[in-house]
Amino acid sequence: DECQADYTDFLSQGIRVLHIEKKELETVLHASSIGIMYFEETIYRTFAFPYKLMEYMFAGLPIICNAGSHAADFVSNNNIGWVVKDVDELEQLIQKLKNDHSEWRKMRVNISEVRQKHTWLARAEKVSIDLQAL
Repeated sequence: DECQADYTDFLSQGIRVLHIEKKELETVLHASSIGIMYFEETIYRTFAFPYKLMEYMFAGLPIICNAGSHAADFVSNNNIGWVVKDVDELEQLIQKLKNDHSEWRKMRVNISEVRQKHTWLARAEKVSIDLQAL
């Protein structure tokens, strides 16, 4: 993959960066332990809600994302992962989670509860209730 050189400093035996087709995504996500969404900080990220967050959540993956984004607010407010300030904090968190799985297990339980509130059916019901209230 031509982008692999960009990630060399971050890769290890347990960390891979993949660029795959949607048909392969479910298999890869279910074989993963954590979803990481570390984006460049932009105004757009303060209000945009990445679909990738939902993919991670519905695969049962605790999520790590950087502060200053709408995704970070969602992760923090729902206690389904961790929000880091910078790459150093990201690295420290990954090392911590590699050595202690208790927080990871807790986040997986939280995700299984939170994702029930965010299915397409749950979202449609919320819209219906909101529209009836008008």
